[in-house]
Amino acid sequence: NGQKCPIQGSGQSRRNFIFTEDVCRALDIVLLKGQINKIYNIGSTFEYSVLDILNYLIIKFLNLI
Repeated sequence: NGQKCPIQGSGQSRRNFIFTEDVCRALDIVLLKGQINKIYNIGSTFEYSVLDILNYLIIKFLNLI
């Protein structure tokens, strides 16, 4: 409909994305096999900028029309 999508900053900041199911699986492993007072980082190798995600969503949305 021609409306602008507000983005904080330049949109170049990058974020790490991970499936919720993968986070749950990782937490289950840490709870069952982790050691007390240890630090566990849960992440993925999928890193995208805010603009990357916006462009992806625009394409997906336009394909629905």
